[in-house]
Amino acid sequence: MKNILLICFFWMGLCRWHQARTQPMSVAGSFAPANIYARYFSLTQGMPAQSVYGCVQDKRGFLWIATENGIARFDGFQFRRYGIQDGLPDLDVLNVCIDSTGTLWALPFQKPPVYYDASTDRFYMLPALAARDFRSYRAFILSQTELALSDIHGQIYVIDTRSREIIDSLNFQTLINQIVKLGVHRYGVLLSSTYLALRDHRLLFTCTLPIQVRYALCLGNIMYCGMDSSLFKIDIQTGKIIFRKTMPFAIRQLDAAPDGVYATTLQGEIYLIHPGTLQIQRKIWQNASANEVYDPGNGLLWICTKEEGLIQLRYQYIQSVLQKSAYHVSNINCLLPVADGLVAGNNRGECIFWSPQHVAIKSVTSRPNLDAWIRTIFYNEPYFLMVSQMGLYQLEAGKNPVQIFPQYYGFKVAEAIDDSTYWLGTHGYLFLCRFRHRHYDVRLAYAGKRVTAIAPVSAQECYVGSNDGLYHFEQGNMYKVNLQGKIGQQKVQALVRDARGWVWVAYGGDSLLAFQHQEIKCLMKTGEHFPGSIIKCLYADGKNLWVGTNNCLGKIQIHLLPQLHIETTFFSVNDGLAGEQVNDIKRYGQNLYVATSGGISYFPVSFTIPASDIPVYIMTLQTNRHEYADLSKPVQLSYKENFIRFNLSAVDYSGLPEIWFRYRLNNHRWIFTKTPVIYLNELPPGSYKLDVQAIRRDGLPSTITATSTFEIKAPFFVKPLFWFSLILFTLGITTFLFLRMYRKKQKQRLDRLEQEKKIMELEMQMFRAQISPHFIFNTLNAIKQMIYEKEIHEANAYLDKFSALLRTTLYTRQDDMIPLHQELTYLSQYLELEKLRFGNQFEYHMNIPDQEEILNVIIPAMILQPVVENAVKHGIRKLKNRRGCIQIHISMHEQICRIEVMDNGPGISPQESSMKGKGLEITRKRAEWYHIRFDLQRITCDDQAFTVAIFEIPIQYTVSLCRPSIAIS
Repeated sequence: MKNILLICFFWMGLCRWHQARTQPMSVAGSFAPANIYARYFSLTQGMPAQSVYGCVQDKRGFLWIATENGIARFDGFQFRRYGIQDGLPDLDVLNVCIDSTGTLWALPFQKPPVYYDASTDRFYMLPALAARDFRSYRAFILSQTELALSDIHGQIYVIDTRSREIIDSLNFQTLINQIVKLGVHRYGVLLSSTYLALRDHRLLFTCTLPIQVRYALCLGNIMYCGMDSSLFKIDIQTGKIIFRKTMPFAIRQLDAAPDGVYATTLQGEIYLIHPGTLQIQRKIWQNASANEVYDPGNGLLWICTKEEGLIQLRYQYIQSVLQKSAYHVSNINCLLPVADGLVAGNNRGECIFWSPQHVAIKSVTSRPNLDAWIRTIFYNEPYFLMVSQMGLYQLEAGKNPVQIFPQYYGFKVAEAIDDSTYWLGTHGYLFLCRFRHRHYDVRLAYAGKRVTAIAPVSAQECYVGSNDGLYHFEQGNMYKVNLQGKIGQQKVQALVRDARGWVWVAYGGDSLLAFQHQEIKCLMKTGEHFPGSIIKCLYADGKNLWVGTNNCLGKIQIHLLPQLHIETTFFSVNDGLAGEQVNDIKRYGQNLYVATSGGISYFPVSFTIPASDIPVYIMTLQTNRHEYADLSKPVQLSYKENFIRFNLSAVDYSGLPEIWFRYRLNNHRWIFTKTPVIYLNELPPGSYKLDVQAIRRDGLPSTITATSTFEIKAPFFVKPLFWFSLILFTLGITTFLFLRMYRKKQKQRLDRLEQEKKIMELEMQMFRAQISPHFIFNTLNAIKQMIYEKEIHEANAYLDKFSALLRTTLYTRQDDMIPLHQELTYLSQYLELEKLRFGNQFEYHMNIPDQEEILNVIIPAMILQPVVENAVKHGIRKLKNRRGCIQIHISMHEQICRIEVMDNGPGISPQESSMKGKGLEITRKRAEWYHIRFDLQRITCDDQAFTVAIFEIPIQYTVSLCRPSIAIS
């Protein structure tokens, strides 16, 4: 029977929808103008505790909340907690209030009251009350300059709010329910059952009430008080009861409302009561367990509860149906508005029919199936066409869904060309579907491409989104759309074509592009305009574009004149949207319907939330060393404090899920940030000005700008005098060190050279002292032979030459430099003896210029002898068929004395030079030491080959500096 009734209801609904297709109407007949939306703030959102005693809003817009675990400051987005470390004497804070100067006062449990100093971001106790046994109970605003603080013993102190000094005190030794200012030095005090007036501490009158007062509230000259259901109105000037009413409920407390009085019942209901007649105007809330109801008069109502934290109530125009909590349905993927309700599909293969009177669910499978996602729903009388992940299904009233076109499945997307023609896309196919004569005709249009989105143009043309970019299908062919490489191989999430003919493409998460005829018209990142990192769906409503993301519903308006500019706004769960993720968007009549992860929401298309300016504040400046809360004047920082953090706060309770900022330094370019923190690192010394603006709901910056100026002082080492002194000091030290190092290195070099020189001289002396034994033996043998041959005269002459040679070798081995003529004399003696040894096998010649000229030339001792000796030993000695010849040529060229030692021997091979040329090696080193150019060459002269040893000696010594050590005989 139940199934028959359900089928009848469903059929009647379909008939009514068909009759009214041309007359759009909203859900439930008419749109409700407003309803109350509640937002809860508890430990999860950052509250210090679940138990909240009271709250108050200061002049800057911050909400200060008293809890059992300290105080919280709230700006609509983040909580700043205050505890013992911030100056509170106790964490259990009974209440907070704002005096006429804007100073915040807090009443800790059984501790003296404290006030908040914004310049230090701390609470301070009044010194006058710190020494007294004052246990806070309540605070009362008496006038523009006076605040009354009462404790649990009935002691009252009147504080001047400007000087924070005690100007008066009263003591009633019982709890005070209310104290008001009646005039100069006049007070009205409500005790448990008595109202009395005093002037200069003298009693003026007393009024006894017929009840024990449990709650009280003073508004103007009227005091509202009572107990349980009895409510009184008392004139505070006379103390007379001017009105009394018995309410239909027991009142727990009273709180002020802009247009009346809020009464909280013992059952947790909150009512708005007319202040004059005490009539109940409407119920505000229920089951709130409220400690206080605070209405700042800006359309928001704050309820401080015992166990549920802080509740924010506000009016909103977004209504929702098919919410998870009410119908236990899963994520809504698609929807179809009908005349008297909605048809929706979820991700379990269920088709949900909703009307204000009834809800029915039909599943495309025998039981809910997670693979049977319903992607889209169309209506073609008398059928509903359901495009599902499991295939295509048609549903007729009173019947079960029937699968059609069973050859293919895995449908991902479907879009309508008109009322009876559709493009369908699957994992690998593109289909064209037509409804004709109560029958669906599905035709394959293209195979081999995964379809993720479709933008229809006609029955022959459409744009296709795939997992590897955007394509254009036309006349059976698929073409890749390049668009300057903007999309490339990125997945296309959604497509739509607006009334201008622009094709909008959602790709790469939050990237959105519009083009027409291959020309890009608009390119934007939706994540820079409203919340959401992934675009889930697009809907073109004329020339406006609706964007569904994973966090909100966004609206984009494109204006082409005078130039292209974009206006954006958005709606989120804080504005009443049923769920965060938006899966489908449809318009029906004057309403917009949105399928979300938490249900279906709807509201008038023309509805918008005002994008008001958002006050922004720079709360603190933190460096790597200090924190500065007083930013009213420029902050002076040392050069070591150039790692700076600014903590921001933007006050907005309109329901924005998060706040964005932009900032600039010294009027440079604006930088956007999504966090309430600005980091400035490694700033150079100088003066800086930081400007910060909050971004409104419409994406535009607020006109309210927060500014902070600070200066990073230059270190002492960057000042000109310091650098001048440092440069001089550095130059002096550098010069001293350089000279010292240079002298040290020079000394080391000289020592090393001296040592090398000594070693070389010792080698030379040893070389000069070492006369070849063969030379001596052969010379003596030659002289001996002359004696045997009776050549006494020649033997005597050679013996004299030999002794002279020995004397020269002995006496000159200690001299470093000798005259050139002395060296030539030595060589002449040596060659004469060598001729004697070799039996006149060679001859020698010395070509010497003017004798006077060479007297001024001195050379290193015996630098020529090793060359001449090598000429004899390795040159002349090896000649067999011809007579040897040794020539010594001396020539003068300006300041150079050129000496050439030539022999016509075969020369010295490289092997012989390395094995036997010790004298030549020493000669080469000594020549380098004395800057003498030494070279061995092989030349040809008169058809003879000669080995030539060349010395080029700078003439830099004179005979006067080095006289011959021995006489030349």
